[in-house]
Amino acid sequence: CLLVIMILLSACSPAEGGLTPSINDGIETPSPTSPPTLTSTATSVPLVVLTICTSALPDSLFPDRGRQTPAQSNLLAMIQESPLSHQKGEWVTEILTKVPARADGDLRLEPVSVEAGQYVVDAAGQIAAARQGVHLRPSGCRSADCVVTWDGESPLEMDQMVVEFQFDEGLTWSDGTPVTAEDSLFSFRLARAFETAVSLWARERTARYEAVDEYLIRWVGIPGFSTAQLDRLVWSPLPSHLFTESELTGDLAADPRFSSDFLSYGPFRVVQWDQEAIQLAVNPHYHRQAEGLPLLDGISYRLIEGGRQAAWQALQEGTCDLLDSSFGFENDPGLLDEIVANSQFEVHSQPGQSWTQLVFGIRPASYDDGYTPA
Repeated sequence: CLLVIMILLSACSPAEGGLTPSINDGIETPSPTSPPTLTSTATSVPLVVLTICTSALPDSLFPDRGRQTPAQSNLLAMIQESPLSHQKGEWVTEILTKVPARADGDLRLEPVSVEAGQYVVDAAGQIAAARQGVHLRPSGCRSADCVVTWDGESPLEMDQMVVEFQFDEGLTWSDGTPVTAEDSLFSFRLARAFETAVSLWARERTARYEAVDEYLIRWVGIPGFSTAQLDRLVWSPLPSHLFTESELTGDLAADPRFSSDFLSYGPFRVVQWDQEAIQLAVNPHYHRQAEGLPLLDGISYRLIEGGRQAAWQALQEGTCDLLDSSFGFENDPGLLDEIVANSQFEVHSQPGQSWTQLVFGIRPASYDDGYTPA
């Protein structure tokens, strides 16, 4: 499926109401007894606020609740920069000092002894308990030729993947508190405590996730597992200084610390949250401010009800600068053609993550005149 976004080809709208500074024309009214006097006064520049419209605002930014809506994903991207992202075939990072690499020793495979009953990844890539009859890859084995069928008793070593993530020491929460490895560890513990589904794949393959020092996180996998998906092995920080251990068993998904009071280490922070809109302003502690970032003064996420037609109308009227993919324009080819034909707007699309499977031969063999696959 296609994720479709419409962008208005004009400058982002100035902030509404009190967010727009007043402008002075700089001309004084002359008195009857004195000659006219002109003064030069700098005019204020209106704030540049991007308005993104969506069909559904999130009720929380709790980061591990299942499939994220477009609005939730976009908001989190503005508030929490990802430790690792894949761009043009390479890993890049904004909040780590570097991308872990085998050449630097912060990504490595270490041989470890395996005991009966211990969870490992078998030769078929599945999580299994090490026991008699299980096919396993001994340490150093990289092909099917060296796979062994373990007897459950003989000494056996398997490779264990270790990755170390060094967080940038210049990261700061929007309340001025430093971001540390403990914040990433707290995020991992939170996901494990609530047994949420988003990071289940990584958690099941994690033997240990630990803070080595104030800024260094070490991920250790279960024996036999290795992956190139490094981004799934590091948890984005959450402000551990705002929570107590006992709160890991509560209903944090509805907690205001995951909505209106959400802290940020990214370019923007939440300043207003209601049922109609979520307002973001620049994070005063953003670590890249010296580079002139972010380029916007704010972002407004606005709810548009009434479906695709109402959203298209709001875009034309200037109520919205951008429509996110939640409206499903790809499901209305006629309206999409109308938008594409309008030279004032652009349509951006990208492949989605949905897929279609076509299966052959699913009828019982008894229907095939006696034919059996064997």
